Amino acid sequence: MRPTRRYTLPGTDLHVRIATHHPGDGVDTLAENYGLVSSAGPVKTPTAAGITITTCEPPGLPEELALLSPLEAILCEQHIYVSDSRLSLGPPIRVESGPAAALPRIGLDVALTLCFAQQGAVTLHACGFRFQDTDFLAFGPSQAGKSTLAAAVLASGGQILTDDQLLCHMDQGTLHARWLRKDMLLRQGGMDVLTDALRQQAIPLRINGETRWQLDRRRHPAGFVDSLTPSTLLFLHPPDLSRATPVATPIDHAIAYSELVRSSSPALFGQSAVTITALTRTCRDLLAVTKAFRLTASPQLITNPQRELRLLMNAVGLSPPR
Repeated sequence: MRPTRRYTLPGTDLHVRIATHHPGDGVDTLAENYGLVSSAGPVKTPTAAGITITTCEPPGLPEELALLSPLEAILCEQHIYVSDSRLSLGPPIRVESGPAAALPRIGLDVALTLCFAQQGAVTLHACGFRFQDTDFLAFGPSQAGKSTLAAAVLASGGQILTDDQLLCHMDQGTLHARWLRKDMLLRQGGMDVLTDALRQQAIPLRINGETRWQLDRRRHPAGFVDSLTPSTLLFLHPPDLSRATPVATPIDHAIAYSELVRSSSPALFGQSAVTITALTRTCRDLLAVTKAFRLTASPQLITNPQRELRLLMNAVGLSPPR
């Protein structure tokens, strides 16, 4: 019988059960990175959502999937294949990985997306921050400037939820956003924005052939928050190098909805009705309590972040910093 560990997400009723053959699979470390806390007590949700992780020899990719990229392979109907792992979509969610390798993070990403969706919560690729008592969520593709914007907020006295991945969930009728990655991973632009004191805390890492800098929220607790109640959504476009000021253009809910869908987990839409249901409900609830803007930053975001953020607050109709 496999030992089962149960984790909860602090500040929420969300939980995850993980069953595994041995402790060398990297699950505890990954769970910690997501902010999951080991729990021995009863869970409030009557239906136990769970991820069953079995360490065994991977089955290998079927011949017809062998030439697909991992993301393309996710789109296949019966199983999800990621690297050397197979994730089966039937309940309970199951991830298989070879005994010699730790569970790939992307496999747990997909599994947690489904597990949280079973409980009505949605994971989003977004930056979250609090500035001048206003809670923002900023969306955009990779390298759109989410982490640079987060670094600018941090350098200007604001607080960061996350610069990459967050979870939206309802709690007693209020929509909350919660971080799902404990560290910030900055590129050079984000490092250029930080104060000298913050730069000294950053740890260089090599990720996919690229140098990134890790900033641990535990080393700078005053600069981070665990939860936000968002009131303003920003959809980022690449900075306009010809402009001296940021431009924030209001967008209607139909456009904002499509942007939110693009920022979630599109690879799972054709696979999981429960994910689509949770996403639809969350988008509706989020747009009901927020204003949405398309934001094009200027180069001043890096060279003069405090001025850029003051102008941004003006552009979205909020009081400037004093």
